[in-house]
Parts: sequence; structure tokens; C-alpha cells
Amino acid sequence: MSSSASGLTRIPGVRHAVLIAAALALSACGTVFGDDPGEADATGVTGPSGETGQVVEVISPEPAPESEAGEPQAAAQNPAAPQAETLAALPPEPAIDDDPQQLIGMGPASLSAFLGAPELIRREAPASLWQYRAEDCVLDVVLYPDRSGDKVTYLEAREDGATKMAPRTCLNKLLRARNDGAGG
Repeated sequence: MSSSASGLTRIPGVRHAVLIAAALALSACGTVFGDDPGEADATGVTGPSGETGQVVEVISPEPAPESEAGEPQAAAQNPAAPQAETLAALPPEPAIDDDPQQLIGMGPASLSAFLGAPELIRREAPASLWQYRAEDCVLDVVLYPDRSGDKVTYLEAREDGATKMAPRTCLNKLLRARNDGAGG
């Protein structure tokens, strides 16, 4: 046996007695476990009179680890807890330029390229009305001839019934439906 710095091994049996006393004192206080109860270190120790005791490693709660600069680091989060990233799993809707004023002055080709083919074209000389339908709205676009051809001069939106609504709201629905149809 080697001699330790504390000198406890110089007296026969003292080392074992100290370990048993510590084990008994700890067992009287209860067993303290770390993160996982299965990780507690228990070692059988035989005392001077032949009885067997247990030495239980006591793991006290430790403060959050510090960085090299001495600043506390953030504690690890519970993996079962929802993360901020998972709460925002759905990407925001893409921005759409739904300003109805951009339609004013468009010709038939530009209007078709922007909104697609209308569901209805009604001609009332000299104008024509192009009708687009979205989920729960109708957008009426009036084209009137000028020197260079037909141009959008007026538009109006309404719900499926006859109740007027903001043209921007209906145009937004039309453009989103068109984008969803092109992407899927």
C-alpha cells in the first residue's frame, strides 16, 4: 500500500472506518443522484469488522458552467421543450404587390400576363369588362379604347354577392391563388 498525503493509511483500519462513517452519514441523509439515477456510483466497502457498507458519490447541483472569460453560459434546454425555431416553422407569406393602381393603363396582353385569362369577357361597345374570380371575391376590370388600343381605365371588387369590397383585398387573393397554382 502506498502512503497518501493525508496520512490515513498509516493507521491500519482508519481509512476503512472513515469511509464507512462517511457512507453511513450519507445514507442517513438520503441518496443524492445526478441527472440520471442510474449514474450514481455505489461501491461495496468492507469495514474492519467485516460488515459491508456502501459509499455513494454525492453529486451536488452545480452552477451554470462559465466560459473562459468567466461569464456564465446558458444552461442546456430541455430537448422536449419547444424551441423558438420550431414555433416559427411556417415561413411568412411572400410579399405581393397588390396595389390595384398598377393595373390602370395596362393593355389586354399585359393584363393577361399579370392576372391570367379572365373567367368572363363582356363587350359593351366601346368598352369591355374582364371578370376575375378568387376564393370569395370578384374583380371587374374595365378596358376602354384610346389612341394606342384598349387600356384598363377602371376596376371594382365585390364579394360573391353584390357587396363592394376593397379592390386591393380581392387583387391580393387573385395573385396568391395564381402563385399557388403556378407553384403546385
